[in-house]
Amino acid sequence: FLHEHPISASSWKERRIKKLMTKPDVGTVITDQCEFGLTTRGKDGKKVPAKKKTMFMSNAEEILKQLDVRCQGNHFHQPLLDGRAKAAAIYPPKLCRAICRGLVKQIQKERMQV
Repeated sequence: FLHEHPISASSWKERRIKKLMTKPDVGTVITDQCEFGLTTRGKDGKKVPAKKKTMFMSNAEEILKQLDVRCQGNHFHQPLLDGRAKAAAIYPPKLCRAICRGLVKQIQKERMQV
């Protein structure tokens, strides 16, 4: 499984989510989506990176490895305010590819263990 919410979401404090996070085969990573190409419109109307700090939880270690990417700090971020957050609800293609790449690696890993 793969579960995602912004790091500040109250769902991470839900009793059942916290309990699931304690299971030995479940892990979490924090991702800065700007590193996967997330952008929003800047004040001048041009596309600008948007950080959107996101937590992912999964029992697929290889997916988490692909998503364990933090901002390098080498660019300006446009805060997701003033109606900008809605567009950021769509995963950037690079993030989708990372999830799929991790899933393929997880399947391969599990096949080798059989």
